[in-house]
Amino acid sequence: MLWQHLLKLLMNYIKMKKTLNTSQGQQNMQLDLKKTTPIVCDDPECGNDMFMPAMKFRKVSKLMTGTTEDQIIPIQVYICTACGKIPAGFDLDV
Repeated sequence: MLWQHLLKLLMNYIKMKKTLNTSQGQQNMQLDLKKTTPIVCDDPECGNDMFMPAMKFRKVSKLMTGTTEDQIIPIQVYICTACGKIPAGFDLDV
């Protein structure tokens, strides 16, 4: 799912240090984070580059799931720490 892919990308980004060393066989690649593009809040008045996890919840009818009760689906998203908005690229539009 898209949100799982976005979560993996963001978690990988958070774990990186200033310089990341990875080895691919005999080849050693260095990634300079100064040469990457920051992700910022897409609110024109904000522009913050810090995000934190938040949860959305969706209810699924028991008729759709075939269970005896309605089900709740948690969806993790990331919100801007300054304005609280979910950037367009981080939301599933649900």
